[in-house]
Amino acid sequence: MDRIAYLDFVAVPVYLVILYALHVRKMVNGPSNRVFRLVVITSLVSAIADLISGVTASNAPLSDLRIHLVEVSNCVYHLFHGLMPALYACRQPVYRVCIYR
Repeated sequence: MDRIAYLDFVAVPVYLVILYALHVRKMVNGPSNRVFRLVVITSLVSAIADLISGVTASNAPLSDLRIHLVEVSNCVYHLFHGLMPALYACRQPVYRVCIYR
Protein backbone atom coordinates (compact mmCIF):
# COMPACT_ATOMS: atom_id res chain seq x y z
CA MET A 1 0.00 0.00 0.00
CA ASP A 2 1.44 3.33 -1.02
CA ARG A 3 1.70 6.20 1.40
CA ILE A 4 -0.31 9.31 0.64
CA ALA A 5 1.91 12.19 1.73
CA TYR A 6 -0.19 15.08 0.43
CA LEU A 7 -1.92 15.55 3.78
CA ASP A 8 1.44 15.59 5.56
CA PHE A 9 2.72 18.33 3.26
CA VAL A 10 -0.45 20.40 3.69
CA ALA A 11 -0.74 19.98 7.48
CA VAL A 12 2.41 21.96 8.29
CA PRO A 13 1.38 25.20 6.48
CA VAL A 14 -2.14 24.91 7.92
CA TYR A 15 -0.78 24.73 11.47
CA LEU A 16 1.56 27.63 10.76
CA VAL A 17 -1.36 29.73 9.48
CA ILE A 18 -3.35 28.88 12.61
CA LEU A 19 -0.45 29.93 14.85
CA TYR A 20 0.01 33.12 12.83
CA ALA A 21 -3.70 33.94 13.12
CA LEU A 22 -3.61 33.35 16.87
CA HIS A 23 -0.66 35.70 17.20
CA VAL A 24 -2.07 38.42 14.94
CA ARG A 25 -5.44 38.41 16.69
CA LYS A 26 -3.64 38.50 20.04
CA MET A 27 -5.48 35.40 21.23
CA VAL A 28 -2.63 34.32 23.48
CA ASN A 29 -4.06 35.10 26.92
CA GLY A 30 -6.48 32.99 28.87
CA PRO A 31 -6.35 29.34 29.83
CA SER A 32 -8.39 28.03 26.92
CA ASN A 33 -6.28 29.94 24.37
CA ARG A 34 -3.08 28.61 25.95
CA VAL A 35 -4.37 25.05 25.77
CA PHE A 36 -5.41 25.52 22.14
CA ARG A 37 -2.00 26.98 21.29
CA LEU A 38 -0.26 24.04 22.97
CA VAL A 39 -2.46 21.59 21.05
CA VAL A 40 -1.63 23.32 17.76
CA ILE A 41 2.11 23.34 18.54
CA THR A 42 1.96 19.67 19.55
CA SER A 43 0.11 18.84 16.34
CA LEU A 44 2.66 20.82 14.32
CA VAL A 45 5.60 18.93 15.83
CA SER A 46 3.75 15.65 15.27
CA ALA A 47 3.06 16.54 11.62
CA ILE A 48 6.69 17.54 11.00
CA ALA A 49 7.94 14.29 12.56
CA ASP A 50 5.49 12.28 10.46
CA LEU A 51 6.58 14.14 7.33
CA ILE A 52 10.27 13.48 8.04
CA SER A 53 9.55 9.83 8.69
CA GLY A 54 7.50 9.40 5.53
CA VAL A 55 9.91 11.21 3.22
CA THR A 56 12.96 9.47 4.66
CA ALA A 57 11.42 5.99 4.52
CA SER A 58 10.13 6.38 0.96
CA ASN A 59 13.59 6.90 -0.51
CA ALA A 60 15.46 3.66 -1.15
CA PRO A 61 18.00 2.35 -0.28
CA LEU A 62 17.89 2.97 3.44
CA SER A 63 21.22 3.54 5.11
CA ASP A 64 21.83 3.20 8.84
CA LEU A 65 21.48 6.95 9.29
CA ARG A 66 18.12 7.00 7.51
CA ILE A 67 16.86 4.07 9.56
CA HIS A 68 17.80 5.88 12.78
CA LEU A 69 16.18 9.08 11.50
CA VAL A 70 12.97 7.20 10.76
CA GLU A 71 13.01 5.58 14.21
CA VAL A 72 13.65 8.88 16.01
CA SER A 73 10.99 10.73 14.03
CA ASN A 74 8.50 7.91 14.69
CA CYS A 75 9.25 8.15 18.42
CA VAL A 76 8.79 11.94 18.35
CA TYR A 77 5.55 11.52 16.39
CA HIS A 78 4.10 8.99 18.84
CA LEU A 79 5.26 11.00 21.86
CA PHE A 80 3.67 14.26 20.73
CA HIS A 81 0.60 12.59 19.22
CA GLY A 82 -0.01 10.77 22.49
CA LEU A 83 0.57 13.97 24.46
CA MET A 84 -2.54 15.68 23.05
CA PRO A 85 -5.13 13.95 25.30
CA ALA A 86 -2.94 14.71 28.31
CA LEU A 87 -3.00 18.41 27.42
CA TYR A 88 -6.80 18.38 27.61
CA ALA A 89 -6.83 16.36 30.82
CA CYS A 90 -4.25 18.47 32.69
CA ARG A 91 -5.61 21.88 31.84
CA GLN A 92 -7.23 24.06 34.45
CA PRO A 93 -11.00 23.97 34.05
CA VAL A 94 -12.49 27.31 33.13
CA TYR A 95 -15.76 28.08 34.82
CA ARG A 96 -17.54 31.36 34.48
CA VAL A 97 -20.64 32.11 36.38
CA CYS A 98 -22.99 34.34 34.46
CA ILE A 99 -25.65 35.99 36.54
CA TYR A 100 -28.40 37.53 34.49
CA ARG A 101 -30.35 40.26 36.16
